[in-house]
Amino acid sequence: MVDLAEIQAAYYMVAATGVLVAAVFYILNLRISQRNQEISLKNQELSQKTQELMLKAQEQTLETRQVQLFMQYFNVWMSPGYLDNYVELYNQQWSDFDDWEEKFGVRNNPRGFLAYTTIENYYEGLGVLVRRGLVDPHLVDDLMGADIINYCDKMRPIAEGMRKDKKWATWGENSEYLYNEMKRIRDKQHPELKTKPP
Repeated sequence: MVDLAEIQAAYYMVAATGVLVAAVFYILNLRISQRNQEISLKNQELSQKTQELMLKAQEQTLETRQVQLFMQYFNVWMSPGYLDNYVELYNQQWSDFDDWEEKFGVRNNPRGFLAYTTIENYYEGLGVLVRRGLVDPHLVDDLMGADIINYCDKMRPIAEGMRKDKKWATWGENSEYLYNEMKRIRDKQHPELKTKPP
């Protein structure tokens, strides 16, 4: 016959084994939980790094597209058609807006007027791109800043005349913006060239 003490001993052993299994299970659970947290943290770090890399890639793509856009403008700037208009414009001699209109206005000198509007519209468009942040003004300055400043200095009376006499209040506003950006950059990079505004 089985003694009560043996039954109790067996019961304690089963209970102890149950506690031991529960403790082992609990420890394994803790380790798995800890490992899952570590994996989760690593995934978050990887996710953050992935997002940073994606953001950097997007920035590089944007910079590349800005450079491509600017290079399209630069190619026009170097084209024979543009250069012909540029030379034509810089050979124009006049004393004021009325004199210019008499000598180079659309009715009296379509070729002279074409030279002016071609160059003006070119810088007007580039001014829009710079103003909207689609092209870096420093990039523009590096390649054509001096020409923009020279053009706007020479043609300022014509732009003012178009605004006043022709009642085109916004005539040349973006090329003027571009001019001001080029002056700001030049004055910062070359303070020895700084001049007082007219």
